[in-house]
Amino acid sequence: MDSTKPSLHIWSVGGHERYRPVLTQFYSGVSVAILCFDLLNLATFNELGFWYNEVKRNCPDALLYLVGTKMDEPEGKVVKIPDAIKLV
Repeated sequence: MDSTKPSLHIWSVGGHERYRPVLTQFYSGVSVAILCFDLLNLATFNELGFWYNEVKRNCPDALLYLVGTKMDEPEGKVVKIPDAIKLV
């Protein structure tokens, strides 16, 4: 059994373009990435292609998880679950 302890570092840039120049410093040692989008905001869903390519370019072996947020909001969803599933 491996005696090393895994570590968890969570970095959130919230999709802001102003953080894109510093993204490469966050990719060292990444084995999992969680790509989140807002079900109430189509722009966040449309940006997933950028983030997928960004992670795969810098961390080709990383596992990726796609998470839709604000599922509990009863109204206003502009991203439909079937569309998100097609993306996966």
